[in-house]
Amino acid sequence: MASDQMRRRVIGVGVFALPLVLVKFAGVLLGGGGPEDAKGGVIIPMPPTHQTAPPVPTPDWSWSDQQLAAAEYVAALRSRSFGDAPFYYRKQAPDPGGGVIEVPVPDLLPDVEVQMILSAPNGNRALINGRAYGVGDLIDGIGWIVMEIDGKSYSVVLEHPETKRRTTIKVTVPG
Repeated sequence: MASDQMRRRVIGVGVFALPLVLVKFAGVLLGGGGPEDAKGGVIIPMPPTHQTAPPVPTPDWSWSDQQLAAAEYVAALRSRSFGDAPFYYRKQAPDPGGGVIEVPVPDLLPDVEVQMILSAPNGNRALINGRAYGVGDLIDGIGWIVMEIDGKSYSVVLEHPETKRRTTIKVTVPG
């Protein structure tokens, strides 16, 4: 029994030590070349310069009025905000009149996983996020409606009830 335990320990140590020995052996065969063999020269400090940017050559031509207007327009665009990002939705803000301003509900693409499509004579069913749904069912938690279940293309068409936006989601293949 003791020799069996001892053999397991030796094998365990060998499994971890063998790659280290092989790497070291390969280094010896290939002739080293690690960081310890790097050779560098002496760094000579340069006197500081007072110039922060390289000199810009002055052109021997002048800009037209149209080019100057375009350059001014681009400079103005750099300092201007382009508005909200398309996927950013503000929270509800209090109305100065005492009420609450309604913010439109975003119809972001649903975070769903279609795991399986079940074909049946009385209609196809789709396994979405671990629950079975049929055509016309409202998916719990996301508010989208199942509009089509296609057993041939292994896909489900979902529609947002307020914006009527549609998206097609295919069955997730494990792998």
